[in-house]
Amino acid sequence: MGKRPISHKVIKDNIVSLAFAIGDTTCPALTWFFWLLLKHSHVETKIREKLRKVLSVKEAKPSLVFSTEDLSKMVYLHAALCETPRLTAMKQDILPSGHHVNIGYKV
Repeated sequence: MGKRPISHKVIKDNIVSLAFAIGDTTCPALTWFFWLLLKHSHVETKIREKLRKVLSVKEAKPSLVFSTEDLSKMVYLHAALCETPRLTAMKQDILPSGHHVNIGYKV
């Protein structure tokens, strides 16, 4: 028996599954990060100031891509992102509102 080619549907389904698997960790981390920014507006202000400094030296483009060098200048943003798990203990079963989410429950 010869091997059958993989259908586009199977490839698409695998890509979607992978995207959602990545989202299982990225979404809670970003949710907590933005919640913390809402609670600490001075941090958001400082991040915006630092980003403006990096952006001011780049040309205005419709699609902006940061280089490795640009990213290395975003020390404060990096620190804020790294503090999120420490400050929240990444409580994936508790929403920023304090509501508990049981295992298997869809939000």
